[in-house]
Amino acid sequence: MTAEKRNGTATAILFLLTITASVSPAFAYGPGYRPDLFVAACGLSPLVFLFRPARKYFGDTDLPALLLLGAIVCIPLLFHFREVRAGSLLYSAGCILFFLGYTHLALASGIKIHAIIRLLRFILILYLATLIVQQFCVLTGLPVFNYGRPYTNPWKLNSLTSEPSTSTMVVTLLLYFLNLFRRREWKHTRNSDYTIYDSLRKDWGAWLATIWVCWSTPNTTAIFFFPLPFLAFLRKPRKKIRDSYATFFIIIAVIAGAFILLSTTPPGARAISIGKALITGEPEQIYKADPSGAMRILPSVEILQASESNMEALLVGHGPDAEKRVYSDKIEAVSIHPVSRIFYDYGLPAQIIIWWLVFACCFKKNNFLTFPALFLGLIYCGGSSDQWFWLLLCLSFLYNHVIIRNCPEADNKERPLLAVQILDDRSGSAVALSSLLPKLYRSYSPILILSSGEGPIEEKTISLNKKDIIYQRLPYQFKGAGIRGFAAFISIQVREFAATLRYGNNYGTFYLNTILPVGSALAGRLTGAYIICHCHENPKRKGIGYSLIWKAMLAMSEEVVCVSEHQKSALGKSDKLMVKGLEVKSELIKKLIPVDSRGYLRRHVLMLASPREYKGIADYIRLSSVMPEYHFTLACNGTHEELQRLLKKEEVELPPNMEVRYCVADTSELYNKASIVVNLTDPQLIEETFGLTIAEGQHAGLPAIVPPAGGIVERVEEGVEGYHINPHDSQAIAAAIRHIHSSSAIYRTFSEAALSKSQTSGSYPE
Repeated sequence: MTAEKRNGTATAILFLLTITASVSPAFAYGPGYRPDLFVAACGLSPLVFLFRPARKYFGDTDLPALLLLGAIVCIPLLFHFREVRAGSLLYSAGCILFFLGYTHLALASGIKIHAIIRLLRFILILYLATLIVQQFCVLTGLPVFNYGRPYTNPWKLNSLTSEPSTSTMVVTLLLYFLNLFRRREWKHTRNSDYTIYDSLRKDWGAWLATIWVCWSTPNTTAIFFFPLPFLAFLRKPRKKIRDSYATFFIIIAVIAGAFILLSTTPPGARAISIGKALITGEPEQIYKADPSGAMRILPSVEILQASESNMEALLVGHGPDAEKRVYSDKIEAVSIHPVSRIFYDYGLPAQIIIWWLVFACCFKKNNFLTFPALFLGLIYCGGSSDQWFWLLLCLSFLYNHVIIRNCPEADNKERPLLAVQILDDRSGSAVALSSLLPKLYRSYSPILILSSGEGPIEEKTISLNKKDIIYQRLPYQFKGAGIRGFAAFISIQVREFAATLRYGNNYGTFYLNTILPVGSALAGRLTGAYIICHCHENPKRKGIGYSLIWKAMLAMSEEVVCVSEHQKSALGKSDKLMVKGLEVKSELIKKLIPVDSRGYLRRHVLMLASPREYKGIADYIRLSSVMPEYHFTLACNGTHEELQRLLKKEEVELPPNMEVRYCVADTSELYNKASIVVNLTDPQLIEETFGLTIAEGQHAGLPAIVPPAGGIVERVEEGVEGYHINPHDSQAIAAAIRHIHSSSAIYRTFSEAALSKSQTSGSYPE
C-alpha cells in the first residue's frame, strides 16, 4: 500500500472516530445508560496501533494520558477492590485508550485543515437533518426517531444524542472549533482576520444547524452554551479597529440576549431558581429548586466538604462510581458531572493528572481563543467517562497539535487552488491561464484544473510535470449560437457544478478564468470557497445573457481581476474590481527574436484570431486584397470547417497572398517571421479588453494596428507603437502599414517603442 493510500485510510478512520465521539443516539444505549456505540469505538481503538506510523510516542499528551490510565486502573484495584465494577473500570480505561488511538491516528494520517473543516460541517448538517426529521414526526404523529427519555414535552427532541442538552453542547462545540479552524485557514490563505460576517456567509448551513438545534428544543443548556461559537472571533484591536469592536459588541449582545432568556423562558426560570437556591447554600433548597441541576452541583460541594478531614480519601478517593452510590436513592437515570468527580472517586493525584491532560490539549500559548475550550475542559474533567469531554479533548488536540506538528504545510505551504476554464483552446483566456500556471503554482499547491478540450492549459500542465497539478477534462464542444449552443453551455455548467461540488471542499480558493464558469461559482458559494474571477472581456457589450452572467459572477466572487483600466471602468464601480494585465508566457518570450532595422523589408502581416464574426477575419481578407505586395498570415484558433463556414457567411474568399495556419501550438515562429501584427476586432460588436497577441508581438518588437476602442488601445499609443484605426477602413490601414515600412529609420522607431512597451506588462497578484 502506498503512503497516499495509507494516509487516506487513516483519515477515513479518523473521520469515523470523530463522528462516533460526536453522536450518542438513544437507540445505541445499553444497560445502565451506557453509550454502546462509543464503547465499541473505545474497545477497537487499540487496533489503531497496528498502523506503524501511529506508534510514535508523543510526550505532550501521551504521558498524562498514560498516567491517568494507570491511576484509574490501579488505584481502585489496590484500595477499593470490593467496590470495583468491571464495566465502569473498563469504560473509563476505554475512553483514555480512545483518546490515545485518536491522537496517534491524527498525527499519522496526514489530515489537512480543509478536511477537518469539511468533517465538522458534515456533522453539524447531520444534526440539523436528524432534528428536522424528528420534528416532522411530531407534527404528523409518526413515531419519533431516536426518542430517548419519555419527556412530557413532545418537542424535547434529541437529534443525534440521548437528550436535547447534550445535542446543544455538541453542536455549539463543533461550531466553535469549525470557526477556529476557519480562522487559521483564512489567515494563511488570505492573510486577514476571519470575521463573524465571513463565517455566516461561508458556513451558513453550520450556523443554521446550531441555531435550530439550540432553540427549537427547549433546554437550559442552550442558554449557557450558545455564546460559545461567537467566542472564536474575539481578537485584539489592530488595523481594523471598527471590525474588532463590532465583533466584541456582537458577542456581548449574544451573551446578554442569552441571559435575558433566563427570565423569559421555562428553562431560564429553572436556571434562575437554582441560582437563588445556590446563594442560600442549603442542599435541600438546591435540590428542591431543580433536582436535575442539583445532581450536577451538590456532589462537588459535598465531596469537597467530606474530603477535608479524610487524608486517605484525599489521596486515593472513595472508589469508582462512589458519588452514584451516594445519590442513587435521590434521583434515577441522571448523568452526574461534578467538577471534582475524579477527585472523589480516585483521589487528588488523579485529579492533578487530568488537569495536566486538559492543559496539554486545550491550552496554546499566545492564543487566547483556546481559553473557552480550556475552561470547559476544566469544568467537565471530573467525568473521565463523559463522551463530550473526550470529544472536546480530541478536537482541541487537532487544533493545537495536529495541524501544526503533523501538517506544517497547512500553515506554511498548502494553499489548495481549483482552476476552471470552460474551453481549453488557443483563445486568449486559455493562453493566459497557461502562462499563469507557473506563478500560481508558486503561491498555491495543490492545483486542480477543470476544463474541456486539448489546448495550452493541458500542455502547460504536462510540461510542468508536477504531481500536485492535476488536469481533469470535462466533455464539452463549442456549438456556436442557437439552441444547440445554449444546450451545450447548460450541459457544461451542470458538469462543472457537479465536479466542483465533488472536489471543491478540498480547495479553499477557486480561480475562475472568464465569467462563464457560473456552475463552478455556485458550487464555490456552497462549499465556502474564496472565489477569484478573471474577467477577460466586457460582458456588457455582448448582450443581455452575458450581462446577467456578469452580475451573478460579481455577486458570487470575492475578487474580479480585470485586464485593463478601460475594462474596469466599463464594468462599473465595485471594491472587488482590480486591474492586472495579462502576462506573456515566459517560454514564448525566450523563443522570440526581436526584429532588427531591416525588418521593414519583410512586409509580412500577421493576425491571430478565432473564427468568430466579431474578430474581423473578413476585414483582414479585404485588407490583403488591397495590399498584394505584402504577405499575410492568419493564425486561426479553430478548424478548417469553422473558418469555411465563416467565409461563406461573410461572402469572402482567401486571397493568394494569405497563408492560414490552424491551432498553432508554438506561435513564436509566426512572430519571428512577421514585420507587423494587427488586430481587427469590430468595436461595434465587442471590445478587446487587453490584446494578448499585440503584447506577444511587442516582445518581438513588432508594431501594431489596433481598433480605436477598448482596453487594447492601452497597449498601443497612437503614432508610437502603432496606430488606432477602424477595422473596416482597409485603405487607412494599408496606408499606415506602408508608412511604417517606408524606411528603416521609421520602422526602427516603431519597433523600439514596441519592445519598450513589452516591459510594462502587468502580472497576476500573488
